[in-house]
Amino acid sequence: MGRTLAVILIWTGVLSSGAAWSEERSLASIMQELGDQTAGLTRALMAEDWPAAAETATAISDHPRPGASERARVMGVLGADAPQFQAADHAVHETAAELAKAARSENREEAFTQYHRLIDACAGCHMQFRDRLRAPADP
Repeated sequence: MGRTLAVILIWTGVLSSGAAWSEERSLASIMQELGDQTAGLTRALMAEDWPAAAETATAISDHPRPGASERARVMGVLGADAPQFQAADHAVHETAAELAKAARSENREEAFTQYHRLIDACAGCHMQFRDRLRAPADP
């Protein structure tokens, strides 16, 4: 019970890391934006455009959160699996922040190491949760 309560508090914002909250945003719209940002991050890394890579990785790390009704929907759909979803989201945030740090220092090896970790974290979350969280109206 204690762990579930902690996840609920974190997910609902009581213990927020300061990332932007948006009452209007759906999880699907946030994921679409993150997909676009990830494509931009890939282009920036391939071109070794370190300022763009750092800026994009920071945007991924600081992505907005879904609105209150969407958070409630996600919690309802996931139930006891909500802590794993929150952990996956946290891994994406932390990895993107580390990638931004590596890009700012133009550390190619570390940037690409973190990039691969980021893609793995995203793909793992999608494999575990995407089908369950897609709303019927999502494309």
